Amino acid sequence: MKKAIIGTILGLSLFGFSASGITTAQASRTSVVRYTNIRDAKVHVAKGTMYTSAKLSKTAHYAKNYKYTTFTKTEQATVKKNGKKAVYQYIKAGKIKGWIWHGYVKNGKASNGVLKYTNIKDTKVHVSKGTLFTTAKLSKVAHYGKNYKSTTFTRTEQAKVRKTDGKTYTYQYIKSNKASGWIWSGYVKAGNAPRSFSSYRAAFQDYIQGTGLASTIYTQNDLQDIAVQLENYGSGWNIDESYNGTQKDLAAFENIYNLFKSRFSSSQRTHFTSMINKTKAEKASSADDNDAIKSDLGQLSNALGEAVDLGQESGHILCII
Repeated sequence: MKKAIIGTILGLSLFGFSASGITTAQASRTSVVRYTNIRDAKVHVAKGTMYTSAKLSKTAHYAKNYKYTTFTKTEQATVKKNGKKAVYQYIKAGKIKGWIWHGYVKNGKASNGVLKYTNIKDTKVHVSKGTLFTTAKLSKVAHYGKNYKSTTFTRTEQAKVRKTDGKTYTYQYIKSNKASGWIWSGYVKAGNAPRSFSSYRAAFQDYIQGTGLASTIYTQNDLQDIAVQLENYGSGWNIDESYNGTQKDLAAFENIYNLFKSRFSSSQRTHFTSMINKTKAEKASSADDNDAIKSDLGQLSNALGEAVDLGQESGHILCII
């Protein structure tokens, strides 16, 4: 019986059949006519089969899985297949490489692809770097995050984006009255943006007009300068020491406290609120009473100066001119 089976196989082989049912004539119908070096160029593919060699005997990859990958085209081969000639090109992108029919190869880099959009709960966020794009396909730049360090955005949507390196990233849509766009999620930080020094300085200078603080001249280049000015309250000239003058100064200190309070700890806020309320409750019926109010204002001003200075050192306040 074994001899009969062996004899049958040998007989089939003589007529060009293999044990797998594929004829040897069929297996030899694909041959490489010639190889040609071509100039390296960036290309992309969306369909077709990539083979391990120009003989097309073994599949390496399916192009449909690499729609968003940019390949480099380096070589081509003229292949004779079933009596007909066809041109195949060798493309590679890292470990993904192979020979594919040239008709499937498109010039230029692949475009980013959006895999999925997701609505998310609106939240306040801020950025200090990164690029904002007009769409989630990231084809056009809208803004640069470094220019909006003091802007609070609202985050409303996110998208899974397959980039041309073949990897998937999460981008989020953020908007404000100044700018909007899609930015990589890693650059998006929760919460309101830190306030810029220029805005602190403008508000501070407005609050101290006509007060004892304004009589002490300092160049305000950073928050430490503001702290020094607060700590030196009362050392200037032409200070209105009347009751009306001290009340004007008290109002200025309350505004200054409100300007910085979001940067203070809860214990500091409790302490300053208590100091302000105590001073507001005092009434001056004599010069001595007003002196007491001035003394309380001096303590309040000094404490505010120290807190602002510490806030700067610990990085709680963004110092950008």
